[in-house]
Amino acid sequence: MTREKTSPQRLRPTLFDGLESLSNLLCARADLSNEASVETFFVNRLLSDVLGYRDSQIQPKQTLEQLTVGRGRRNEKYRPDYGLKVDRRIRCVIDAKATNEDIDDWIEQCSGYFLALNRKYPGSQNPVQFFVLTNGLETKVYHWDSDEPLIEMDFADFEFGNPKFEQLKAILSADKIASAKELPPESKPSFDFVRPSREWARHVFAACHNAIRKSGYGPGPAFLQFVKIMFVKLAEDRGLRTNEATRDLLSDSGEKVKLPLSAVRFSLRWIEDREKEGVISPIDSIIFERLRTDIENDIQLRKKKRLFDIGERIDLRPDVVKTVVEKLQHLDMFGIDEDLNGRLFETFLNATMRGRELGQFFTPRSVVKMMTRLADLRADGQHQDRVIDGCCGSGGFLIEALTIMRNQIRDNESLTSGEKKRLLEKICNESFFGIDFGKDPPLARIARINMYLHGDGGSRIYATDGLDKHPRSSQESDPRVGWQR
Repeated sequence: MTREKTSPQRLRPTLFDGLESLSNLLCARADLSNEASVETFFVNRLLSDVLGYRDSQIQPKQTLEQLTVGRGRRNEKYRPDYGLKVDRRIRCVIDAKATNEDIDDWIEQCSGYFLALNRKYPGSQNPVQFFVLTNGLETKVYHWDSDEPLIEMDFADFEFGNPKFEQLKAILSADKIASAKELPPESKPSFDFVRPSREWARHVFAACHNAIRKSGYGPGPAFLQFVKIMFVKLAEDRGLRTNEATRDLLSDSGEKVKLPLSAVRFSLRWIEDREKEGVISPIDSIIFERLRTDIENDIQLRKKKRLFDIGERIDLRPDVVKTVVEKLQHLDMFGIDEDLNGRLFETFLNATMRGRELGQFFTPRSVVKMMTRLADLRADGQHQDRVIDGCCGSGGFLIEALTIMRNQIRDNESLTSGEKKRLLEKICNESFFGIDFGKDPPLARIARINMYLHGDGGSRIYATDGLDKHPRSSQESDPRVGWQR
């Protein structure tokens, strides 16, 4: 039975948009074109190198039985490209197409084939459990009793640690598919996920900071490590909103929802599974490293400017990372609106790194909101204000101004969607400037990360003295390079 899909929640632009992979675990994107190349470079490698099928278990098209299946109002002879045989029975059928073909056009034939194949085993428990359609750039996995895809994957999803890829392995690996009488427990909704209140999140943030400080860090360095983990958390939570396995399960009401275990990478369970495979600190070595690499690739293409140093890591012991992840894993942080997200960020700074210990004080949020409204900022098709904060701290004023100007563009009915997109990109990349001289912690860097997390594509934040009549330009303040410590 099909179910009506709900429209995905509109996501604000962020740093994580537009990071396209040119290669994955199996092949380069450029290798794929016609059906033969998809079979050779993508499907064959997936079956043998990843899913663990022996040659004797892979039945190519010419060895499969041709069966009569329905196509619209007529019947025709059809057979897919692969059959995967375990314990002398075909458990899954796969059809590969050229990259320019729409795989949805072949759902009816492929579904009809494995249903016809199951009918050849009267009294059995339907040995053919799954069928897969792929053109290399898009892959869909179907369970025998559902018209909706169980997994939908893009080219970039075929990487170790990706939740969809891990779900694919959990279902279709040669050592697991023979016993697939029903969906694996990890594919069923069982992981609690809830949007936190501000007080709840502030309490959890403080607990995370304390856990990091107990491992030997001062308040400034501890917060920087925490920011990196939050960077991963927000990226992963955003990914859940584009993942077919979880998108429709997420609620806009703030109520607790349950997600499939296999779809959630930012979790203690996922970390421990990777540790069993011999991976050390997978949040750092898999997810953060991939995010940093993708950003670096876009820097080389001049799409983005550097946020993290080349080779930078989450410099925490694996047990400390696990402690922080355990405290954050069930919180839907990306579901928090821009204003609340900014308040949480600054509340955490105020609660853990202010006053006598560091000499840092941040403007109360109520004052930030009042002052930015008094500025009467303007953003439309004819004019876009520019904003500079000479002592920007964590970026609170800039984020508030960004939100106001961006909403003016979004709500302007006289603009076309294309004009809105162009103007939003322009104000994010050209309208906001920040300066801060704080070094412990390096507030300019924190502000830049905060701005990126709120969708600012340029983040022209500079580490220098805003009160100096002749501010010195340094490598650290250059937005094109890394941040020296």
